[in-house]
Amino acid sequence: MAPLPPTPDLGLGTYVGKFVQLHLRNGSVVTGDMVRPQRDLIRLENVEKTWKDHRLTGDWGALRDDTVAEIYPGNAKVEKIEKP
Repeated sequence: MAPLPPTPDLGLGTYVGKFVQLHLRNGSVVTGDMVRPQRDLIRLENVEKTWKDHRLTGDWGALRDDTVAEIYPGNAKVEKIEKP
């Protein structure tokens, strides 16, 4: 099977080959090494998805680009701020 043509959205191309953290619209977080996007799919390798009290890991995965709310470097940190 021939590979799919690349996506027309060139904004994601800057993240290819980089470790990224994707915050999805449903509240879950996906981290992994971004591979060249194809059509409306974002492909990742070395994937880890966390939500609520679950963690999913895999060698690869793909998700629709319209499910992503935010993109950050993979080493970004989230910390809870305590109110005085």
